[in-house]
Amino acid sequence: MKYGMPRKIDDVRRTRLIAGLLSAAVLVAAAWSGYEAWMAPYRARRAHLAETVREGKEILGRFQDELVVAEGGGKLVIILKWMREYAKAGEQLKKVERKHAGAKTVRPNGVPEGMASAEAADRYRKGRRALLAASQKASTLAEEISGMLEGGAAGKQTRAEARIQDFADALCELERASRLARPSADVAETAETHFLEAYVRAEAAAKQIPEWERVQMEARAITNRWNAAKTEMKNAMEQKR
Repeated sequence: MKYGMPRKIDDVRRTRLIAGLLSAAVLVAAAWSGYEAWMAPYRARRAHLAETVREGKEILGRFQDELVVAEGGGKLVIILKWMREYAKAGEQLKKVERKHAGAKTVRPNGVPEGMASAEAADRYRKGRRALLAASQKASTLAEEISGMLEGGAAGKQTRAEARIQDFADALCELERASRLARPSADVAETAETHFLEAYVRAEAAAKQIPEWERVQMEARAITNRWNAAKTEMKNAMEQKR
């Protein structure tokens, strides 16, 4: 009896200790379970945002590769300047001819007085028609190029480049949201909405990039026609001497 009581006390203590440890473990498990449940929506948002960021980087890389292959759109600004010069010169030619239509210095169809022969006059008329046609094509092409430039003629960046940069900025915003420990639903939704809107605009603008080469080819053709027409008119004028 004298040795049995301490043993019983030890058993009771052991039982209470085990029960306490089990209770603590249950509380810890419950707390952990509650924490996991609380964090689950945040983790789901982060995972979704991270996956969207990954896809966005692939898309941005494709856009940037297209810009590199196309050598950017800087040439469009130069081409626009020349096309507008051709269009302006054509309008100026018609203006001068209208002004002197009743004078002796200009015949019908804009042929100057004093041509050496009918052949020279015919050459001049053909050159004039070709020059005015090139002028009209230049005017049309200038309008198209203006639509490709951000901010019109004064823009130093094409619409495609500007929209792709907007997309890159929206991607950065989305990536920042994905790195938050607990991104709220509003933050995640706002960042993703900006990203998707920027993507739609960039995708539409990027479709202009393959057109840049066509525009350059058309501009070269217009320039060749313009120069040939000017030469033809000049030669016709010199025949009278």
